[in-house]
This record gives sequence, structure tokens and C-alpha cells, in this order.
Amino acid sequence: MASIKGPRSALTDFIEENNIKIRPNGFINDNLLLEKPVKPVEQRKKRVKRVKKQMPVELVNLDTINKTDKDIKVEEILENLENINYLEDDQLRDISSYLSRHRIYNRNFIAKIIKLSSDNLVIYDCSDIKDEDYIINKNLKVLELYQCGQLTSSRINKILKAQKKLEVLRLTGGYLVTELELPKSLKVLDLTNCSRLDDRIITEINRKYKTLEELRLSFCYKINGNIQLKIPVNKLFLCETKITEDFICNIPKIDQVKALSLNKCPLVNNLPIEFKSIEYLDIEGLTELKNLNICSKLKILNCKQCFNLPLELLSYFESLEILNISYLQFDFDTISYFTFLKELDISWCPSVFDNLIFEILDKFNLEKMYVFGCFGLSPKMSEDSWNNNRRTKVLGNPAETKFLILND
Repeated sequence: MASIKGPRSALTDFIEENNIKIRPNGFINDNLLLEKPVKPVEQRKKRVKRVKKQMPVELVNLDTINKTDKDIKVEEILENLENINYLEDDQLRDISSYLSRHRIYNRNFIAKIIKLSSDNLVIYDCSDIKDEDYIINKNLKVLELYQCGQLTSSRINKILKAQKKLEVLRLTGGYLVTELELPKSLKVLDLTNCSRLDDRIITEINRKYKTLEELRLSFCYKINGNIQLKIPVNKLFLCETKITEDFICNIPKIDQVKALSLNKCPLVNNLPIEFKSIEYLDIEGLTELKNLNICSKLKILNCKQCFNLPLELLSYFESLEILNISYLQFDFDTISYFTFLKELDISWCPSVFDNLIFEILDKFNLEKMYVFGCFGLSPKMSEDSWNNNRRTKVLGNPAETKFLILND
């Protein structure tokens, strides 16, 4: 390709006339610097930042300060656990609880607990147990495995197949469990958070049992009620499942249930049942519910976020001991009927101010009262809690921080 030639520029003439030599290193006449040389940057080794996790001093020392006699005995047993050949099941349960609370479970502890168990085997934290480490060859009455996220269907079914007298089975957090072959002797079945179980477990329950004392299928999200439960249950927990009100109404003897939890069941909008014996009811999040037909024996009620439920109904439940009416609009007359109330949760209620709290504290001999998100409270309320040795523990007061800062 031919080059394009044009007139010489004035700059070219100037460079040639003054005998200026341009060198590739960026200098003119060795005196004038055209460009600043770029210094090479040394590569630094990347340092991995480690996140240091540390619990608050108050929580770390809480067990040390408030150590119970039971914990002291457990610590003495753990010091010599290798040489112990016999422990009662209640002692093993206490040891399991201690190991879980202090997060010091390991394979040796678990193997020892399994070996020493006779009728009851309780492990409160199975999160670090691999599937192949579930070696349970005993005929038990009670089997409780909590947070068993690595346990598979084949392994647990192999364990259950050997159980001839098992009455209580609690299997929580079994995310890999998809189906179960249950022993016929069960009275209590807890499958909370076994989220891969579906309606086939209802079929298995209907096939194996005539009644159950307690059934927990909470957070089993694949259960949608397409298969009807056909046996009566005294205590039924179905939190955050897709069951419908028709499923509930068609359960045999549902009116005689003693405990029922339908917490955040989105398809339950009505309960046209006359509950004759119920003592515990959790209907949190049933925003469309407008009526309840319940006996006066009710002791525990959670109606948090039941925005359409008339609170005048509470006057019929004079035996209430624990009440949660969070997020709801109420006044003192709404709760003035109760004489046995021990715990009250009024968190995030827009009508909560100092005068209402003082009325409640003067009227009731409460053990605990929760007021999270009640921003209408003033530091005066906190001052009363700190200076007056009331029996009631007021928890979650947003104004408490301001009071402590002002009185530091």
C-alpha cells in the first residue's frame, strides 16, 4: 500500500533546525524530561483476613457465674467419663444437654452416650455426626436425635427396624430424610424440620397407628394435606405447612385436642370447631381468622398478628397463663379479666405507653413481659424497672438504652 505524503509540519522543521535528538527513553537533549518513568510496583502477598468470632463477656461468663448443681455434677462425670461403665438415662440426658449448650460434642462423647444408654437415647446436637457414625444397635423406648442434618433415610430406617418397643421418636432437622418406616409401638412422633418429608408420611401414620399422644410435623414444607390424617391426636403441631382448614376439621376427635399449633399456616382462614379440652393454641399469623370457639380451660394463647380477631373474645379465657398479642391494638380493659397471667407479650403494639405498662404491672403479678418495638415508652419506664425491685422482668424496652446512657 502506497504511503501518504503531506506537507512537513512546523514542529518537524523546528526539530531539525535545532538539531534536537529524540530518544526512545523519553529524554530530549538529555535534559528535558518528556514523561515520568513509571516505577514497577512490587507484588505483595495477599494476606487472608481471619474473622475473629468472640461471644460477649456476659454470655461467656453466664454459665460460670450461674452454674447449677446439676452442671457441677455433669462436669465431675465428664472428667472421668472414660472409666465409667454405668450411668442412668436421666444422667445421660443431663450430660447431653450440657454438651449441647457448651458446644463440646465430639465423636467420643457420642459413642460413650450411645454405649451407656439403656432405654433412653437423647442427643441434643447431632449436627457434626456423619451418617456412618449413627451406630445404634439397642432396643430403646425413647430415641431423640436433634439437628441430625447428615442422617439419611436408609440409615434411620435401619435403626428403626430394630426397635420393637420404641414409644417416643423425636427426629428434628433431618434434611436428608425423605421417607420413614415407623415402628408400630410409637405414642409420640416428632419430625420437626424434616423438610423433605411429604404427604407419604401421613399415609404411613394412618397405616401404623390408631391414635397418637403427640404429633409434630412443623416446618415439613412439602406436606400440603392432600392425604387426610385419619387418627385422633391429643397434641398436634403443624407450623408453616400447607394444610387447609378442611384438613383440620376432618381429623377425628379434633374438638378434644389438648394442644394445637397452626402457626403461619397460610391456607387456614377459619376454624369452625368447638374446642372442648384445648389448653394450648398457637394461631400466629392467621390474619383472616375472625372467630374462635374455645373452652375456658385455655392456658396458653399465641394470637400474634391475628389482625381480624376480635380481642373481646379474650374475656372468655380467664384461665390464661401465657398470652401473646404482639402487633395488635388493645387497651387495658382487653386484658383486665385475667387472674392467673404469668407471661405477656405486647411487642410492637402501637397502643403501648408508660401509663398502660404501669397499669399492667400494678394489676398482674407477672413473671415476664415483652415490649420489643414499643417506641412509645420513655426512660421513666426503665427507671422504674431498675429502681423498684418488681417481680416482673420487662424485656425489650427500647428506652432502656437511653436511660442507661443518661444515668451512666
